[in-house]
Amino acid sequence: MKQQNGNVLFIILIAIALFGALSIAMTETNSGATDIDDEKLMLAASEIAQTASDIKNAVDQLVAVNGCGDTQISFAFDSDADGDVDSADDYWNANAPSNGMCNVFGESGGGLTFPELNPDFLDSANSAEPLYGKYHFSGASQLRNVGTSEACGDRETSVELLIHAPYLKREVCEQIVLKTTGMDNTGDIPQDNNIFYEHRNLGHQFDGTYKDACGFELYATGDPDVFNGDISGCVEGKTLPPEGTYHFFHALIVR
Repeated sequence: MKQQNGNVLFIILIAIALFGALSIAMTETNSGATDIDDEKLMLAASEIAQTASDIKNAVDQLVAVNGCGDTQISFAFDSDADGDVDSADDYWNANAPSNGMCNVFGESGGGLTFPELNPDFLDSANSAEPLYGKYHFSGASQLRNVGTSEACGDRETSVELLIHAPYLKREVCEQIVLKTTGMDNTGDIPQDNNIFYEHRNLGHQFDGTYKDACGFELYATGDPDVFNGDISGCVEGKTLPPEGTYHFFHALIVR
């Protein structure tokens, strides 16, 4: 009897240990604490870069083939899921023709659907941010030595139309830099100078109008040669958003 009791106790202890190990594994999986393996990193970089390329090609087509002006380009989509694209939806552009010929997302225009960011590519620590998990389109910042450069007060004519993938995991950002530049960037990811990625830029949904980017020129803190003439890359925040947050950008129209 004593031996049987001992065996039962031993089995119970093993069950408790296994349950504890399973609980820890589930917690790590659900919290996103586990690292992305190399294959998924390459997939993440390729997927984000391909999305930007597809949208750039669609914009180019709307301009070259459909004759759309840059202020007519619309990124509107059925963001409120009411079955219709109208002024209540994100990125509504009143300048866009009513027949949809200048809409990136829609059969009459670019033929694309609004892209989704894979949650596995995102830093869940920033999940409360309003743009977390979303591709973003803005016309509120000027890339350094890209296109024309105007003085403060006149930059509506020279800011770029950009796509962003904000709040990425650091290792995804590193892989994007490797993919876009061929440079191993496992050290410091270039940090913006606290003006490019302020909320003024992230909060601007492109609606056919550009904002005067006075002071909103992208260049890396302490190194004017980083992002000098680049139309694509990955950057670390500094204040808004903060250090330790990582963001992809790509120029759709250079002005």
